[in-house]
This record gives sequence, C-alpha cells and structure tokens, in this order.
Amino acid sequence: MSYTIVPTGAFLDVKQFDLSIAEEQIKDFKQLLQLSRVGPETYENLQQDRSLGLDRQWFVEAKKYWEDKYDW
Repeated sequence: MSYTIVPTGAFLDVKQFDLSIAEEQIKDFKQLLQLSRVGPETYENLQQDRSLGLDRQWFVEAKKYWEDKYDW
C-alpha cells in the first residue's frame, strides 16, 4: 500500500514532510519492543474473524516484522 497517494475526495491541503527521530530514541524503542511480550492465547484472541478485535497471531507476526524486517 502506498501512503504517497492522496485518496480521491480528500479536501485537505496535504503536504509531504520529513520526520526525524534521534537514533537513541529508536534504539530505546527497539529494546522495549524486544522485551515486550505478546499476551497468552485466550478464546477471544484466537478468533480470526476479527469480531473481537485483532487476533493474537497478528500481534506475533507484527512484532516479528518490526524486530527483524522493518527499516527503522
């Protein structure tokens, strides 16, 4: 999905900007991410139809992606 394309019908004056975050803050965030745990399996978070929110597997995969693949 490209976030560089403004949806049709948008009425705000959208302008591109650069975001800069200090390397130390990124390092701290990565450490917190690594130390964080995904909650245990429950009936609610095993439902894959998202009727009760995101399922546990989504969080497991997102955490792994952020730790191993995302270009911070």
